[in-house]
Amino acid sequence: MRRALSRLPYLEQRGLGPYRWSRYRHRKSVLAAKAHGQYSKPLWSYFNKHSETSPMKQCKPSQMCTRVVTALAVSAICSIPAAMAAEPYPSKPIQLISPLPTGGSTDVATRAWMECASKQGLAGHPFVLLNRPGANGVVAANTMQQQPNDGYSLMVAGMSQMTITPFIFKKQPYDPEREFEGAAIFGTTPFILVASAKSGIKSLAELKARALSKSGGIDMGMPAIASPAHLLGSAVAEKMGMPATLVPVKSEPEGVTSLLGGHVEAMVFVVGSISQQVETGSVTPLMVFTEKRLPQFPNVPTVIEALGEPGLVRFGWLGFAAKGGGSKEVIKAVEGWTRKCLETKEFDTALRNALFTPRFISASEYAEVVRKDIAFWRPWITKLKISND
Repeated sequence: MRRALSRLPYLEQRGLGPYRWSRYRHRKSVLAAKAHGQYSKPLWSYFNKHSETSPMKQCKPSQMCTRVVTALAVSAICSIPAAMAAEPYPSKPIQLISPLPTGGSTDVATRAWMECASKQGLAGHPFVLLNRPGANGVVAANTMQQQPNDGYSLMVAGMSQMTITPFIFKKQPYDPEREFEGAAIFGTTPFILVASAKSGIKSLAELKARALSKSGGIDMGMPAIASPAHLLGSAVAEKMGMPATLVPVKSEPEGVTSLLGGHVEAMVFVVGSISQQVETGSVTPLMVFTEKRLPQFPNVPTVIEALGEPGLVRFGWLGFAAKGGGSKEVIKAVEGWTRKCLETKEFDTALRNALFTPRFISASEYAEVVRKDIAFWRPWITKLKISND
């Protein structure tokens, strides 16, 4: 060994690096083995002898013949059947990221979908609900952006989070059309304008007369800045040419209390939040923001009938979105589960109990709904100079 190492500087002077040094040692050992009749050819030498195009034979002595190893590895990979290489979706639990807290109607509707879609014949795997409320969807959207784009994290997407929230910040926190891809919508809810029974207002004409008769105009409840109630209330006031003072309330339930107490005179709600008070006569319905009259309120005019404004037809909605640019298989799967769940009596009943109208909107239609809603809400956000920065 010492003798061999002592010759290394001499070999390096002759241009023999570590690789050639190892070949030199190997050749010496082969010659010694042959001299004693103990040498046998390696198996690969037979392959070289019978294949003039062998990758090993084409290699120069100064090259590391990694091409042989690469070729064998590729061959082994290609021999795996395609069915074994691709896992079916899903093959494990799926996480749902919700922008709203537990206990609300959205949470109830989402959990009903989870129970339905987890059954065998649909997803066949459980769903895990991760509630990330805050900033009307920004916290949930940021959480979603941090997840891998593998279809095992979906966002519970509502109309506000996808078409209003991103545009109330000077620096847009996320792009709902580019960074997310809708899979399906499963529930909708219309909006309705009501007046306090204590106000004595029973029509839009009386609402406008009251607004023009008092300083500051009509007092309208507003559960949150840039909420649908805020934006639609402002739009109605402008279209009718009446002054209005927007009175902040903490939530829709507090808005109901303010109406019943006469602290505000009118307010826009989702129908499910105020239908009980309409039925008991505690509030007076003035107009619904729909194309056709609602079956439960057949005597209440639509926004088209009352104002001649089809552009004010609006509805809230709830569905699911995946990260943009992901697998179409994921979108197709979630869309299919949603369609089948809506065909069941159990899920239909659960949605209605959560104050949603069961309605299936496909992935392709989802994109159009988002586009149209943004085209309506964004100009009003700009016009009212709303900013959360």
